[in-house]
Amino acid sequence: MSDGHSRAGRAASRGDGATAAVVIPSYNCAHLLGEAIASVLAQTRPADEIIVVDDGSTDDTATVVRRTPGVRYLWQPNAGLAAARNAGMHAARSALVQFLDADDVLRPTAIEAGLRCAGAHPQCALVAGRHVVMRPESAVERPWPDFVSDDMYAELLRLNFVACVNAVLFRRDALMRIGGFDHRLRSCHDYDVYLRVARQYPIALHDEVVAEYRVRSASMSSDLRRMYTSTMTVLARQRPHVRDDPARAEALRVGWRFYYHYYGLPMLEAALARLRRPEGVAGALRDLAAVARHDRGALKWFLRDRLARG
Repeated sequence: MSDGHSRAGRAASRGDGATAAVVIPSYNCAHLLGEAIASVLAQTRPADEIIVVDDGSTDDTATVVRRTPGVRYLWQPNAGLAAARNAGMHAARSALVQFLDADDVLRPTAIEAGLRCAGAHPQCALVAGRHVVMRPESAVERPWPDFVSDDMYAELLRLNFVACVNAVLFRRDALMRIGGFDHRLRSCHDYDVYLRVARQYPIALHDEVVAEYRVRSASMSSDLRRMYTSTMTVLARQRPHVRDDPARAEALRVGWRFYYHYYGLPMLEAALARLRRPEGVAGALRDLAAVARHDRGALKWFLRDRLARG
């Protein structure tokens, strides 16, 4: 792991001569987009490109972008977050690309720290820093976990420790070679990409906090069924790649159990409570069906346990 602090800022800004683009996908986020763009313009090492991909917004996204010189504006019919990220990836000309969701912000040294780490680890396809989870009532810095091995793919199977895509700097050619973000997923496009990258390339981490991830009630991460279904779909895709590797297969089992308890179990508890109300039955059955599709054994255990408790 890189410590992220081993070189002076001026040397870091030169890095290995690489260029860096920031891609901001936006869908009806005009009221927040200006702050995201401002955070990129405030970088200690300026971005070589700033690209906003308007994913078919019906608000004033275009107006916000066009009043800011130096920001490239791309429009596409609404196709979702993954497709918007891919459009920006293809439009960029820089060697490295950083993605920033329109409702989040970068810390001022994000690009500088990312380029420093990328320059120190030229073989790595992805370098990531830490981020802060911002809620109305709190701000919590996400630490790196205690890793049990040097196999970053196995570590990602256990836990999506990178989490926030805003804190990641990708080598654009490597990201394009693996096919970019998968638009077929409803969410967890970033987790899927991290796993596909780490399966084929080394990755590096640094300790600088480079991004603020803002949790709002409308955020994808607040939808338990969506997050459970997408996470389990992403993990299920890894089975063919770990079948002949006992250590990685065990890491996948650990991750599967973790995300069942993190997303699936709270969803089932809430579904059981909703079943007692006529207006909640339909949604509760959809939640039960989602778990049944991915882990029928876990659903059977849950229902048997709750029936035994009475």
